[in-house]
Amino acid sequence: MVAPPKVLSSVAWSVLACVVGVIGVVVALVAEPDSVLAVPDGIERSGVLVTADGCRVPSYGTGAVTAAGIVTNAHVVAGSSSVQVSLAEGSAVPATVVAFDPVHDLALLRTAELVGKPLSLAEPVAPAQLVALGRTTLGEGAADIEVIEVDLERTVTITISDIYGQGRYDRAGLTLGAKIGPGDSGAPLVNQDGQLVGVVFSAARGSGEVAYGIATSEVRRLIDGAGVDGVATGKCRD
Repeated sequence: MVAPPKVLSSVAWSVLACVVGVIGVVVALVAEPDSVLAVPDGIERSGVLVTADGCRVPSYGTGAVTAAGIVTNAHVVAGSSSVQVSLAEGSAVPATVVAFDPVHDLALLRTAELVGKPLSLAEPVAPAQLVALGRTTLGEGAADIEVIEVDLERTVTITISDIYGQGRYDRAGLTLGAKIGPGDSGAPLVNQDGQLVGVVFSAARGSGEVAYGIATSEVRRLIDGAGVDGVATGKCRD
């Protein structure tokens, strides 16, 4: 015969509840995953949404806010007749392309007034954990800045054609482990100190978690060569 269960006193129940609670806390602590990269509060304000018009269809990307202007990919603004930038869920403002480099796939934009929170530049050091400030679609034409976890795997020299598929050129690049999608072109790559170490320019074909970036040495070259007036943005790519 199976013995009937014993009835615990109220005191016993209280002790048991405390023990279970402690065990639950311990289990939670053990199961806690590795902490994600800590980045400064409000880092999203260092990325902007970029929209370029003038070609067959609008082009969408993101950009990195720096003291010299907004850095994005040349292929985002190629052939454009007008460019606008906006913070997440903010109103769009017109921007002027003051530097356009189709070989290294970089462009520099400037607005009448400062937009966002500027990032200082630093050289990338691999391996490292970074975040990318990419673009996510909210529906009904709205978009927002998305913080994407990124593994900086290597700093490399990438030999690649220009944005029109012409020639073969070297650029200081980064290989990344990240889920990069449409609209993330030009996304700032930010280290744990809140510094810009590169920008995204492409995801690898056929792979959902391999992407490529352009190192800040190329960004510095772009900024150093920029003027104050608008420049031509080449031809459309579509």
